[in-house]
Amino acid sequence: FRSGQGSTSKGRSYRFRFEDVSISDTSWGRNDVTSLTTDIAPGRFTAIVCERPASGRVLLESLVGLRSPQTGRVLFDDQSIADFDSTALRRSGAVLIETPRVLSVSLRKNLDLEETYNDDAIEAAMERTGLSELVAKLPLGLNTILDPRSTGLVLATRLAATRCLLKPIDLVVAVDQPVLANTA
Repeated sequence: FRSGQGSTSKGRSYRFRFEDVSISDTSWGRNDVTSLTTDIAPGRFTAIVCERPASGRVLLESLVGLRSPQTGRVLFDDQSIADFDSTALRRSGAVLIETPRVLSVSLRKNLDLEETYNDDAIEAAMERTGLSELVAKLPLGLNTILDPRSTGLVLATRLAATRCLLKPIDLVVAVDQPVLANTA
């Protein structure tokens, strides 16, 4: 999760709070998260890492209004997430999915298809996600042409996370698998 610097558009701070939340993936018939109370503060990169990928997914789905908890409340700026239009909430941010998209172009072009960002902005975003360490190991660096079929999950996930940090959006809800946390 990431937001701008504190308050952003429309006076939002983009703080999430889980209050005694229990939530499940009903297809398994058991709670994935039980009695969770925590805050996700704005302006920070926060990884939600769960033992089971399905548990992380249901928690992320509750952040963007796709799934309601069985008990407790999910708050967005002190308002119940249930009070928001989930489509509008999703449009104000980005969600990193389990299998990020990689294009058959250079790594730099994968980060910046419209060539909008300067090298300093790209470098800063890559530093935050750990992508710069991976790029440094490539013989052509940012000029390396990627093959979507052979690009590893760690590189693809960090690439997608870096794209999110470059986008002028208000929030990012991230990753359905613990790739960023386990390899950072």
